[in-house]
Amino acid sequence: MHSQAVCTIDGCTAKVRSKRNDICARHHAKANNPPCSVDGCERYSWSKGLCSTHLMRLKKRGTLDDPPPPKRRYKNRHGYVIVYAPDHPSSPPSGLIGEHRLVMEKKLGRFLTSVENVHHINGVRDDNRPENLELWDTSQPSGQRIEDKVAWAKEFLINHMSPEELRAWIEEVSA
Repeated sequence: MHSQAVCTIDGCTAKVRSKRNDICARHHAKANNPPCSVDGCERYSWSKGLCSTHLMRLKKRGTLDDPPPPKRRYKNRHGYVIVYAPDHPSSPPSGLIGEHRLVMEKKLGRFLTSVENVHHINGVRDDNRPENLELWDTSQPSGQRIEDKVAWAKEFLINHMSPEELRAWIEEVSA
């Protein structure tokens, strides 16, 4: 284990694992272990005639079959309905996304931004009817209705700008 020697196979730069061998563990396995017994697998076996991938699959699931596809629609432990939408622009690598977000996007006719979230008006997290969903903005402070923030912004501008400044700003914005 203390050896700093490099594998003697051409092109391999891996360290040799023991003083008794002059090749690395991968090349040792290739030379001494038969191929994995699963059809189409090109890895070398480690135990029971299986490579590490198929061995772990057998231990965890009791089968060598490929993992099952993700559920298309289910309720998570928080009560939200989750759907499989791998082509959605904001879906994570798992392809799973909240159904309430998709319903709101369809209602708005656009994708949600990173600071927008969807609130269930009646508090029932699996009630994704469009009329039960509100768009909320999570940028400071957390969780406010868009209509409330627009009203607040109007009031803020009226209270903090002179009528002349307000007219000039409106003309500038609408230009």
